[in-house]
Amino acid sequence: MKSRFLSFFMALILGISIFCIWQYFSILKEKNALKISLANLERQNQELITDLKQKISENEKLTQEKSSLESEVSSLKNNIMFLEDNIAKLNKKLTYLKTENKFLVKERFTLKEKLSSSIPKVDIESSQLEYSSIHEIKMAIKDLKRKLRQTKIELKKQKIREKKENLPAGRQGRKVEVLPTP
Repeated sequence: MKSRFLSFFMALILGISIFCIWQYFSILKEKNALKISLANLERQNQELITDLKQKISENEKLTQEKSSLESEVSSLKNNIMFLEDNIAKLNKKLTYLKTENKFLVKERFTLKEKLSSSIPKVDIESSQLEYSSIHEIKMAIKDLKRKLRQTKIELKKQKIREKKENLPAGRQGRKVEVLPTP
């Protein structure tokens, strides 16, 4: 019985040893597979880290571009607002100048009528009868020129008086010019 027990015990130890060796090799095989998958995972991790670094640098570049473009846009908006203000001022000035032009055209027309009515009309036939010599014609021309100068002077004085009457009380004839600020 002892020998049976010993052979049974040996068979048991041999079975356990074979099982342990088989387990050892399967664990070793699994360990190698895990090492390979760990190496693959580390390689993928490194690739992801480099991709992440590239994306971060691209994001920083885009952020810098965005901030520079935003500053450009804000300066362009300021320029547009300044130009719109200038356009509005110029439009106001243009309407003012148009009304002044209309007034001056009317005034010019009335002055022309006054000038034409104040200049004596010369009837050629009657003047030929009145002036028989060249000396008398020269004297008549000088007289006519003198009268023409006097009427022009009177019209200019009248125009100045009218302008002074039309000026507002605060300006007193001085021209005030407003310069645009940048």
